[in-house]
Amino acid sequence: MGVVEGDPFYILVKGAPITKPILEDNNPVQASLIASPERAIFTYNASSNHLECEGLYLGRNLVEDRSLLPKKVVWSRDPERLLPVKTDENDPGKLRFSGGLLTVMNGQLFASLMGEEEPTVELVLV
Repeated sequence: MGVVEGDPFYILVKGAPITKPILEDNNPVQASLIASPERAIFTYNASSNHLECEGLYLGRNLVEDRSLLPKKVVWSRDPERLLPVKTDENDPGKLRFSGGLLTVMNGQLFASLMGEEEPTVELVLV
């Protein structure tokens, strides 16, 4: 499915949904498939290039290490702390987390920068 601005959807990675976070303060928390039993329902804002779920935003940290290792995908209350998320020009059903593709390691979400094989990622309209 292609991402359409404003349409609610959820994201499955290897058949499991990205779950809503448990934020105890204003610090970003790494996104996962196991944080809670409730899946996150997103909307995409193409003008700001952010994924939003009930006032929380999903993306890569604005400040990261400079290695080519996979980068954490995090939840934040402040979209200004996150790098943009865009749809792939050739495949609007693929999200690019500041150039990286979504991947999962030990239930935690990352953006792969080196083109490692992407797990099955599916965007499902609600």
